[in-house]
Amino acid sequence: MPRAPLRDFAIVDAHHHLWDLTANHHPWLSDNVKPRRFGNYAAIRTNYRLADYQRDTRGFKIAASVCVEASAAGEPAREVAWLDQETLRDPAPHAIVGAAELLQGNPDATIEACLRVPSFRGLRIPAHWLGHASFDGASQPGLLASPAAAWLASLMSRHDLVLDVSLFHTQFGELLALARAAPGLRIVVNHCGMPLHLDLNAPGSREEQLSAWRRGIAELAGASNISIKLSGLWMVGRELTADEIRPVLETCLDAFGPDRCMFGSNFPVDRLCISFSKMLERYDEALVGLSGGDVSQIFRRTAEVTYRLT
Repeated sequence: MPRAPLRDFAIVDAHHHLWDLTANHHPWLSDNVKPRRFGNYAAIRTNYRLADYQRDTRGFKIAASVCVEASAAGEPAREVAWLDQETLRDPAPHAIVGAAELLQGNPDATIEACLRVPSFRGLRIPAHWLGHASFDGASQPGLLASPAAAWLASLMSRHDLVLDVSLFHTQFGELLALARAAPGLRIVVNHCGMPLHLDLNAPGSREEQLSAWRRGIAELAGASNISIKLSGLWMVGRELTADEIRPVLETCLDAFGPDRCMFGSNFPVDRLCISFSKMLERYDEALVGLSGGDVSQIFRRTAEVTYRLT
């Protein structure tokens, strides 16, 4: 007997964004607009608040969500406080992941300020770097191998915080070393490790990119303190089919297992290419063979445990 569609399940969206351009400064949305791997993003260079997210997800049972930083320049604690106030409008439990500023500011002071926010659960390092302007999210290569990252990891471990990381497979070795050096730190890889073979504009052979990414995913899964988000696949700037995302999802699930995989919409960024409803249809098609129990684990329970939502 086929399982119920995702529309019938209670869902925790483990990765989405909210922003108000008058409340916080987001350079990538205002004064530092440049070509990015997801193409023209004029459609999201406007406020995206809780009501907008609720409108996009209407018709689905969103039990809770994880609001992830959106690069509010120089003021991560202020962004976390704003997100907390914004999500208070919704009775569902929410978690907030703030921005980790490795090369500026005072991480101790940032974490201390963020910890005053009840829904604060961790920080994110946008470490992805290829040396190509439209693909680089970090200010320089090697962030995860830096002394600043090691020190932040130790600090976050003491506070039982989650470290979210965006990176390409070329950086998996740096993250694995960090995970092994801080075994008590819970680390969450964002966006399936950003598989480059799906991106038609990525440098290199698609076959080689896929093979290297698969090997790297298997190696990352060997560290028990690393989990992964099944998210961000549509940042490649085109609408992907179920057949295109199925190998990615299956690779992650085979390596990490359902108890270390969690769904994230990455809205509104992925909305540039696909609606929430269509996205969940693609997941339904790609994961048709999964049991209802595994679906509940991936689309709810893993995120609840990781971000302490229960």
